[in-house]
Amino acid sequence: LGQNNTVYLRTEADLPNQTTTTWTMEPDIPYKIAAAFSTSLKAIPAAGASFRGDNLGGYTLTYTGTGAMFEGTDVDFFINNVSIDPGAGNTAFKFDDTVGGGKRFICNTVEVVSCAVFGEFTDMGLTQILNSNCLNAGDGVRFFGTSNNIWSIDRLAFVSTSAGFKGLDLGSATANVIEFNNLFFSAPAGAFGISGLTSSGNVPAGRLGMISNSEFLGGMTDLENLSVNNDTRWVYSGNSPTQDTQPDSLISFSGNATETVIAASSTDGSNAVLVAGTWVEVQSSLFTATAEP
Repeated sequence: LGQNNTVYLRTEADLPNQTTTTWTMEPDIPYKIAAAFSTSLKAIPAAGASFRGDNLGGYTLTYTGTGAMFEGTDVDFFINNVSIDPGAGNTAFKFDDTVGGGKRFICNTVEVVSCAVFGEFTDMGLTQILNSNCLNAGDGVRFFGTSNNIWSIDRLAFVSTSAGFKGLDLGSATANVIEFNNLFFSAPAGAFGISGLTSSGNVPAGRLGMISNSEFLGGMTDLENLSVNNDTRWVYSGNSPTQDTQPDSLISFSGNATETVIAASSTDGSNAVLVAGTWVEVQSSLFTATAEP
């Protein structure tokens, strides 16, 4: 036990409240890794507990069990400045809020050495991931539920060799605030950077989802089901290869031998008619262009 009630962890024996498969953190207690060691015990955070280290190049906590390395229900949890290794077959973080929209998961400056899934989050009040990475990821972050409040991800890097990799998988989940910035994802062909619902289905009406300054490399496809040109509640800026959001439209027509009949004149445009001909949509973004005479 150190200053400010910090509990220092040097061996598996230091983990509190052990069962045969788990160790449970005490409420509002900061735990700090002070030596590299491994454990088969899943971490169960109590409300307000935190886990931290001195730097990413320091000690690594290695998990040799199965399932999620850190798993919490209806708790706030903060992890920062530390290296963890859940193992290539396991999930690093799994947190859910059964009431919906109230609990917080904050991950700041965390290196995940290898994982099957970086994290799964259901109906959280805040899911925030900053300055973190996994350079041997089977899959990235998965979201679930329709009572999420804020998804805030900034400076997150994933490298994967899996063609089934999805960096951020929104599924059918929704959140009131969505801000994804400075993502760096590299994966082979078949993989996707950000996957979600068509027609802005992950963004509630009256809200905007923001994706900015991100890179999608290695042959992967940047977006699955999302569309720069058709999703009116997503805003894209400064991403590669994703083009920026830019509302515009270019259409042309040919075969206009038929005369255009204007039945009556008006000063307010109410009697305007479409020029007769075969209209062709050359390119449209956030507009609907007619394709009929």
